[in-house]
Amino acid sequence: MTGKITIMINFWRLEDQYNSLELSVMEFMIHLSCISL
Repeated sequence: MTGKITIMINFWRLEDQYNSLELSVMEFMIHLSCISL
């Protein structure tokens, strides 16, 4: 049971990292489009 909980917590952390990475990529793309305009 505790093993499953650890896996879930690790998965959530991984998801958070992916979400923040996705956000920074989005911001980068927005900056690029602003510069090109």
